[in-house]
Amino acid sequence: MQKKVFKITQEDAGIRLDKYLADKLSDCVSRSEIRKMIDAGAIIIKGAQIKPRYIIKADEEVYVSIEAKDEQVLLAEDIKLDVVYQDDYLVVVNKPVGLTVHPPSFGVEHTMVNALLFHIDKLSDIAGPLKPGIVHRLDKDTSGLMVIAKDNNTHEKLALQFKERTVLREYIAVVMGVVEFDQGVIDAPIGRSLNMRLKRVIDYNSDRDAITNYNVIKRYKKKTVLKLSLKTGRTHQIRVHLKHINHPIMGDRSYGVGGDASRQMLHAIRLGFNHPAFDDFRIFEAKMPEEMHVYIESL
Repeated sequence: MQKKVFKITQEDAGIRLDKYLADKLSDCVSRSEIRKMIDAGAIIIKGAQIKPRYIIKADEEVYVSIEAKDEQVLLAEDIKLDVVYQDDYLVVVNKPVGLTVHPPSFGVEHTMVNALLFHIDKLSDIAGPLKPGIVHRLDKDTSGLMVIAKDNNTHEKLALQFKERTVLREYIAVVMGVVEFDQGVIDAPIGRSLNMRLKRVIDYNSDRDAITNYNVIKRYKKKTVLKLSLKTGRTHQIRVHLKHINHPIMGDRSYGVGGDASRQMLHAIRLGFNHPAFDDFRIFEAKMPEEMHVYIESL
């Protein structure tokens, strides 16, 4: 049996217990299983059993006991991977648009993790059983560069660089409207939406700062092509920030506008980090996808 303890932060206070745990335990238990665990008394707050609809409060501690499951395995799938670089320690891949990085639960297939298990002999395991090798992620509908760790030592050193904000991350985006200034900084903290827990919003009460730098590459009559670099790496950061300044990403149907775009017009074009084994800073590039080229040429 595996035991976990979660301390409720101010940001997460005020939501239902089952929704909170569905997010925190997405790599090992489904939401329906969480409800069964609550009913069975496997989840305790203040020494007492509670109900799934219980509203959690800041500073409360949630104790969870998870029964081991038999035969929980991820399927290796022969899904094509665009490998930009590979050595004994890590892999840099160019993720295509539409591919989810890792499965939310066992039994879910057709993700990049399933592809990695097929093509890569060894992957780190410290991120959890559903995220072998995954140091960071891109949204399903964002294409571009990701670094994958083959061993735990490499994983830890890469993760530390992301935490210390020394990783170079640059993106290309096509946004709605004509951006006025040639360059700028969007500095606005991001928190969870109170209405839709999978979405993020600008929240000035959040302690999760978020900083995005942008430069105009080219302006068109009704749209602008931007280069963006991340100082922080919050979930959906670029998409939320561009919506915040009234220039949402074309094709972003959650935060922006679908419009005439065939896909979400956001691509991670450049990734740089200090190689954990060789101690030198390396920068990798993935050219803009053809469909983005075609779309920009049509403007």
